[in-house]
Amino acid sequence: MARLSHGEGATGLTAEYKAWKHMIQRCYDPNCKMRAYYAGRGITVCAEWRKSYVVFLAHVGRRPSPQHSLDRWPDPHGNYEPGNVRWATDTEQARNKCNNLRLEYEGVNRLLVEVVEEMGRFHEYGAIKHRFLRGWRGERLFSPIGKGRDRRGRFSL
Repeated sequence: MARLSHGEGATGLTAEYKAWKHMIQRCYDPNCKMRAYYAGRGITVCAEWRKSYVVFLAHVGRRPSPQHSLDRWPDPHGNYEPGNVRWATDTEQARNKCNNLRLEYEGVNRLLVEVVEEMGRFHEYGAIKHRFLRGWRGERLFSPIGKGRDRRGRFSL
């Protein structure tokens, strides 16, 4: 069987190799549909990884499961480079997005979704998120969700 220079067999189409190729495409291919979200924001791949899949794989290792994909973490605004890449699940990636809602809760900067989840009120997340976006904070934000009507006759939170 023929081997490619990176040692991944004849096709080289392992999940890790595909992730590496797509990472480079997002940052450098002018025809990539996702380019605006990566190269367009100035995100790059470190020179070592861009030149060598083997070096990339040595840094990030094999993905733990088919449910994992490449994620820039802990800095979602940062580059693909050692110390800022991990294999993450969809949930982990969703919580690493730039547009997540954050608040100070018990003296710690946290994701709103995590606080609501820990309270056992995930089924009320939509209503609490709506309150947060309307400027509610503190105890009021997490007060019981009612189904009353406001003075205009609309259902209120």
